[in-house]
This record gives sequence, C-alpha cells and structure tokens, in this order.
Amino acid sequence: MKTYDKSGVAGAIILPEALQRLVDFTPDHELLLAEKLCFHLFVWPNELQCMDSSAFRLDARGEPIGLNVGRDLLNPRSRVIPIDPPHRAVFRTLLPRSGPLFHGPDPFARLQRLGSNLQIKLSKCLALRSVMTYARCAGLSVNEITARACVRPPPLAGQLLSPGARARAEEYFAVDFHLSRSALRPRYCGPDAVSRQLIGLAPKEAG
Repeated sequence: MKTYDKSGVAGAIILPEALQRLVDFTPDHELLLAEKLCFHLFVWPNELQCMDSSAFRLDARGEPIGLNVGRDLLNPRSRVIPIDPPHRAVFRTLLPRSGPLFHGPDPFARLQRLGSNLQIKLSKCLALRSVMTYARCAGLSVNEITARACVRPPPLAGQLLSPGARARAEEYFAVDFHLSRSALRPRYCGPDAVSRQLIGLAPKEAG
C-alpha cells in the first residue's frame, strides 16, 4: 500500500489510522498479538507461528520486558527484543498463560484476510518496513532498530525526522488496543472467522 501524508512520512508503510482500523475490527486475541508483534515489536511475520509464551522474558513482578526470537543459535536472526514500558500492558492482557501463541499455521495470513476485508492491503514487507520507519521517525537509532529487527532500516530523507513525522510515529505506536474491553474478544475464532466477526464487533470497539 503506497501511502503519503502531510507529515512527510512516505512510502510503502501503513498509516496510523489504517493500523487503528485494523485493530478496531480484530475479532480475537491471537490476531491482536500478531498485529502488536509485527507492527510494533519488529517480529517478522514468518516468525509468528513458532512463537510460544515461554519466549517472553519477565521481571520479578511478572512484567514482560523482553522477547526471545529465534532462540536457535544457528539462526542468524536470533535476538532478544526489549519490550518498552508503553507496550507491556498489551502483552500482560493478551498473552496465554502457557503454550503457543497461535493455533493456526499462518497467523499473518489470517491478518491479511482481515486487511483485505477492510480494503487494507498487507504484506510481510509492509509490516516490517512500517515499524522500522516509524521507530526511526520516533528517534530510535539505526543501530538499535537493526538489533531489534535483525535488518537495517530503510534510509530516510531528512524531512522524515521532522516534528511532524515524529508526531505521526507517536500516533502509530499509541494505537489503542481496547484492553479495557478485551473480554469482548475470544482467544481464537478460527481461520475462517475474520469476515463473520466484522459486522458484530466493530460498532462496539471502533471510535
């Protein structure tokens, strides 16, 4: 999806309002986790299906503070991604107590079907490019983004580091996951449940 806005953030990235719309219509906790991991936490879409709750590092109070991705030492993308304080509440609320995070074989494919129903075109490259671009606009260094994503972020023009771009990045990372109403969503709806859930869920959650 080619996107442009007045802040100067441009390119094949998802706009904050499109990500918010995606979250508003998400029918279950598993897809919310997929959105959070791919669009905010630098997880590659093809890394989702092997993820387990034991991959999360907890502090002494049980607060999720980090995520082990690709724990195989032979995997060149193995890394520990810190979970910054603003993002921890989502994981506290949505993570299962134990076991795999996702039931289906390809959670990102479910997310793409949801996006298609909302006329939001999603791709694996779009997710990773979006989080890297907005993180850079928010002031995260190239080295830190590279460490979290295990790939260098795309180069940004000078105007993308402007106050307007930073404000858009803040909107992007502040997308509302409606945690106070999380009980309205089940843990998992099944692979074909996305379109069936759209009409019933959105009026309660959107806005």
